[in-house]
Amino acid sequence: MLGWTCLPGQTTSQAQNLFTDVTLSTLGNVTHAGAPFPDIRIGTGAAWFDFDRDGDLDLYMTNRVGGNHLWRSDGNGVFVDVAVAVGAADASHDHAGVALADYDNDGDLDIYLANGDEVVLLKNQLTETLR
Repeated sequence: MLGWTCLPGQTTSQAQNLFTDVTLSTLGNVTHAGAPFPDIRIGTGAAWFDFDRDGDLDLYMTNRVGGNHLWRSDGNGVFVDVAVAVGAADASHDHAGVALADYDNDGDLDIYLANGDEVVLLKNQLTETLR
């Protein structure tokens, strides 16, 4: 069943203007590399999570070509790509999807990358670093 949902008390015309594109002012000029072949459409993945447990949602985005991005939020709408600095860029694979879970039960969300060539599990070692 398809339909249009409006927020309570709003008409359809009011509900159409809820979102504003803030990509450039928030993340900068993002280059998102897709499949290396222009005729092949293969998607990539993105996930919001608080990788550093500072209370702000950070953004992880995979790239099919090149390294992945991990944008750390400062809590005021400014994001800095820290993927290389924290070991989460994983540029040696062709990235497709991403999933997050605390697989080792240490309180940190870890990153599972569903790559086309090899899956990768990146262990978040924040808790160990804080000890």
